[in-house]
Amino acid sequence: MKKIFLIAILSFSIIIYGCDGNGEGTNNNNQSNGNSQESAYEIQPQEGVTQIYYFWGDGCPACDTQNQIWEDLENNEDYKDKININKFETWGDRQNSRLMGEIGSQLGVRTTGVPLTIIGEESFVGVDKNNMIEKIDYCIEYECNDEVIDIINNFE
Repeated sequence: MKKIFLIAILSFSIIIYGCDGNGEGTNNNNQSNGNSQESAYEIQPQEGVTQIYYFWGDGCPACDTQNQIWEDLENNEDYKDKININKFETWGDRQNSRLMGEIGSQLGVRTTGVPLTIIGEESFVGVDKNNMIEKIDYCIEYECNDEVIDIINNFE
């Protein structure tokens, strides 16, 4: 009985903490600098460019749909020079998952599921193409406040 209990605890620990073989996650657009005294991420603000923060999970069907929407926008002449989509895979990267939680905590954003997109001061959970594009258009025209960039650049 004790062996079964120990095996269950060990299995549960592996599931909770994950394992990717080398102790490091995979971060799509942002790279860790390896220095614990500085932010693991760095995003530079760009004049006239709307920053979009997108948290997703590898294997998430809704994320696959959202990924296609982002790809279409990135290739669209009307948007490609006006948006920057910062992508953070959270299911296989613990640091990105922690970052998503930190952003949620500081901004009061629900971070219990993916896909999660933050544009300006508005967050979207799930796929909401029309409202997201409406918000992107608004931010391109009126330059929305970006509260996320400082959280990311100061994240350890």
